[in-house]
Amino acid sequence: FRYNRREMVNTKVTSLVSIITFVFIFFVELSESQKLAPALYVFGDSNVDVGNNNKLDISAKTNYLPYGIDFPGATPGRPTNGYNIADFFAEALGLSVPPPFNSINISSYTNTEGLNYASSMSGILDDTGTAMFPGITTLRGQIEMFKKTVREQLRKVLKKKNGEEVKRHLSKSIVLVVSGVNDFALNLLRNERMDRRSIDHDAFSQDLRMYNLGARKFVVFDVEALGCLPFVVDMAFPAKPRCVDELNSLVFNFNQMLYKKISQLGNTTMSEATFVVAKNYHYYLNLAQNPAKFGLKEGFKPCCGVNKYGTCDSLQKTCRDRKDYVFFDGFHLTQQAYKVLATQCFNATSSDAASSETNTLAPALYVFGDSTVDVGNNNNFDTISKANFSPYGIDFDDGATGRPTNGYNMADVIALSLGLNIPPAIRSVDFKSYDCDHGFNYASSSSGILPDTGTNMKGVMSLGEQTDMFNKTVHEFLRPRMKNPTDLKNHLSKSIFFLVTGSNDFTINFLMSKNRTNSDRFNFSKHLVQKYATQLQKLYYLGARKFVVFEVEAMGCSPSAVLKAFPNNPNKCVDDLNNLAKNYNTLLNQILQQLVSNFKGAAVIVGKNYDFTYQMAQNPARFGLKEAFKPCCSTTSIGVCDAKKPITCKKRNSYAYFDAFHTTQAANSIMASTCFSSAGACFPYNIRQLTQL
Repeated sequence: FRYNRREMVNTKVTSLVSIITFVFIFFVELSESQKLAPALYVFGDSNVDVGNNNKLDISAKTNYLPYGIDFPGATPGRPTNGYNIADFFAEALGLSVPPPFNSINISSYTNTEGLNYASSMSGILDDTGTAMFPGITTLRGQIEMFKKTVREQLRKVLKKKNGEEVKRHLSKSIVLVVSGVNDFALNLLRNERMDRRSIDHDAFSQDLRMYNLGARKFVVFDVEALGCLPFVVDMAFPAKPRCVDELNSLVFNFNQMLYKKISQLGNTTMSEATFVVAKNYHYYLNLAQNPAKFGLKEGFKPCCGVNKYGTCDSLQKTCRDRKDYVFFDGFHLTQQAYKVLATQCFNATSSDAASSETNTLAPALYVFGDSTVDVGNNNNFDTISKANFSPYGIDFDDGATGRPTNGYNMADVIALSLGLNIPPAIRSVDFKSYDCDHGFNYASSSSGILPDTGTNMKGVMSLGEQTDMFNKTVHEFLRPRMKNPTDLKNHLSKSIFFLVTGSNDFTINFLMSKNRTNSDRFNFSKHLVQKYATQLQKLYYLGARKFVVFEVEAMGCSPSAVLKAFPNNPNKCVDDLNNLAKNYNTLLNQILQQLVSNFKGAAVIVGKNYDFTYQMAQNPARFGLKEAFKPCCSTTSIGVCDAKKPITCKKRNSYAYFDAFHTTQAANSIMASTCFSSAGACFPYNIRQLTQL
């Protein structure tokens, strides 16, 4: 996405790798013009608060040492040691730092370079923080202050007929919005009945109010990686600090909805608006997990001595080397972390910001497998093996697409984490008119590794047929698009190949025959992994080098298996089925090791899907879930959601399974996000590390 020298081009949505890349575009031209925008108006929570709560009779304020220890003059109310990101924005734009609205008399204030309305502990929703801290200024209340600014200050100071000067001023000014984390920390996580989409809805109703008042240029921060904040990390993993993936996945999913809604607004209701989406989530995640990358040393430990609430305790010591710390207290970044970010962004170029590829960690994601990762390939066939009806997709923006879950599946989350578009169902694509090379999804519900698995259901594509379609993709789609064979080779060798298959070969193939002996089980599993190896070899010879291969899940822990085995007390897994899966997975891991040895340049990650699904069933609370064996939707006799009774549980984020076979979006997100950026879910390294090989 590109920018003019004087203003942002009216691109409807601009998504950047870092928070303020666009600031550099302005910053480098300060020598030509002292002001690159008439004003900066700041809305949000403590991340950008500069002291609005100081005048309020509440405890949610930070106007005491060591806060502001590196800020010139008195402690201003910023919950950091010095400047915050809004301060850097103002400086880069050539403006004075916007003062807190509560510190000025708006009717007599003549400076029109902007104001700061942010209030610590506030959120997007009206009831966020208000129960604990009555008197804080909600986002709605902040916009009322902005409305008062327009009517009582700008119309008075910027005198011109028909209000054209006020209109020009507002349309050229920058509106910075940093809010949402408190809606999770203080509201959603305490109120399970709340729907994340209510946060999403309220956010854009507030943006619309600002738009109707004249604002046109918006910088909207996505919600930071909540699970990486020191206060959260210390509670979950005091001995060995690491991010809490369950919380991060919750925020991650919300951010995906945020991006889509902003795009919709930019193209419809707020058609004259320009949006910059600031990728705050990824910045926090990278800062915490790899501070050295940014010249910092301490990622999880706060600089100041904190009290039991995670805020600085004035009686405890503050670190001396504040420039080495990511976080100042249990929640907020240090001035140095903001400065590192700003410097990194200032050293970018407009071409860097313009290239969508700078946001991607891999050229493409190619997905193969069964219903676990199917996105609708079976939709156009006369088969019962599809999920393109309600209540499937109830939490997915596009509704029932064919995913047998309530929202995202694991492949979706992996794609978004890589910075890619979600790969479309290959059967929905016309190569002649399709113009995106971020990958495709070949997965087919009820399919398996063996060609005869699922054949009683029309339209099901076996793994062999899926790899045949990939062969077609290489020859008919990728080769014509690539400049030369080297470009094609690089594209394929750096792309991620994601495979989730095998369970159907047991449940609707091998186990359909009775009186199977242990020898039969072993021989079948051995045959199965050999056939799997053949398909992986086929992909390798076509150019694939980076594989993510998921084990078969704990089949005996699915609601379908549990209810069938223990109809009167369905609260434990079926050991016989699980043993079958474990023995197969042992053979699978062995043959994958052989492939790595034989395939020059290949790298294979094993997704420990068995361990995840087994542990989720045994201890759902560990993953922030409550119900492990009961499906969320009302099911038919065969275990799929009942289209005639599209009823679902209200607390979908608390359930492990959506129907009797398939996990919920919440469970999918936990597994995928952990496999992507943490240790344990995938072996021997995570997907982020795989992209760096």
